[in-house]
Amino acid sequence: MHRDAPRGRLARLSLLMTALATVASIALALFASPMAAAAPLTSNAPVVAVVPTPTGAGYWQIASDGGVFTFGDAQFYGSLGGARLNSGIVAVTRTPSGAGYWLTAADGGVFSFGDAQFFGSLGSVRLNAPIVGITATPTGNGYWLTASDGGVFSFGDAQFFGSLGGIRLNAPVVGIAATPTGKGYWLTGADGGMFAFGDAQFYGSLGGIRLNAPVVGIAATPTGKGYWLTGADGGMFSFGDAQFYGSLGGVTLAAPVVAIAPTPTGHGYWLTGKDGGMFAFGDAPFLGRVTYTPPAQPAPQPSTAPQLAGQLLTSRATFQTVHASGIADNANAKQNIVDTANGSAAARSNYDADGAGGLPTAPGGVVALRPSMLQGLLTIAQSTTVRVSEVSGGQHHANSKHYAGAAFDIDLINGKTPNLTTGSNANATPLLNSCRSSGASLVQVENLGQPGTHVHCEWAG
Repeated sequence: MHRDAPRGRLARLSLLMTALATVASIALALFASPMAAAAPLTSNAPVVAVVPTPTGAGYWQIASDGGVFTFGDAQFYGSLGGARLNSGIVAVTRTPSGAGYWLTAADGGVFSFGDAQFFGSLGSVRLNAPIVGITATPTGNGYWLTASDGGVFSFGDAQFFGSLGGIRLNAPVVGIAATPTGKGYWLTGADGGMFAFGDAQFYGSLGGIRLNAPVVGIAATPTGKGYWLTGADGGMFSFGDAQFYGSLGGVTLAAPVVAIAPTPTGHGYWLTGKDGGMFAFGDAPFLGRVTYTPPAQPAPQPSTAPQLAGQLLTSRATFQTVHASGIADNANAKQNIVDTANGSAAARSNYDADGAGGLPTAPGGVVALRPSMLQGLLTIAQSTTVRVSEVSGGQHHANSKHYAGAAFDIDLINGKTPNLTTGSNANATPLLNSCRSSGASLVQVENLGQPGTHVHCEWAG
């Protein structure tokens, strides 16, 4: 029996290992199955707000089209997704029970869901500025709306304690937060300015401080003795008994932060981005996110030669109406640009001002001016006053890019002859660099120090 015992133990061990392997195979199959992975939530519109549940174990993310997305113990009580709205949703606040919420739109429309009662709205009222925030009273029997001009509108048992309406502000108001008693509220501006009303105390502000990004949201601590402000770059600023638990300042974000929500304990907070990104700090748990991807923008269409020529005629460029030789014809620089703006080809000169042994006779005929060349000239003429002496006209060497409609000459820069001397008088250098940046294949100053000095830029092809 003693000799058989090891065999029995080995047999039982073998059966156990087989069973474990079977369980592992089933687990791997489940995890590998597409059914095991929940499909990511996507939004058709940018995220604009977030609000936590009373337990702090869940939150709702809200999109500008009224879409509502639930995470953790947050329950879904309805949304406006798919509804035709007169104005986009901008903010959300929940009922004290967490069994309902209100959404508000920029036009002051208010939409109630779950146990949230409707106490009125501004949907049919002509406003001086759009609504930017909403916050509920502690009883849940009322709410305040605030507008970007600091106007405050109270509904239900919400009392009016003052506003900034009619006051000249340094920056628009971006949010509102109520005190725990419901007997006061704070407004904050995009510059971080803080305005306290009722029993709300002032604990500091960012007004007068140079910010890297505008403030976009405010949240009060549970005690009402402090508040946090957040910037579009995820920067966090704490005042009063609000503690700092971290920020996104200095982090490269895929989209700007749009809102902040505190945990019920006041020992943490969430930030949400326009793209639905959720960032949890302190005792705030990460419970998921929705994803908004902006629609792809069509690639900008290159401007046509007539469009570019038309812009040149209203730019800081002027165009000679005679050639450097003194000859006047219909191929002067001004006429070249005018003809191109009108959809016609530009003329080339047909003369020989040098005589035998000089430059070959100009070929005559017409040519289409290159858009790349015109764009290069427009880039210069948008910031510098220049005079263009030649485009496709004039007399040049046999293979000149002027005759191909791919070159221009500039003989005056801010009223002065081009030069390459050192110091502030080297006025040609910025033009040469601009031409290079615009794709020119050859840039140079020709006839330097002689009559007819000019900047020459040409494009290949």
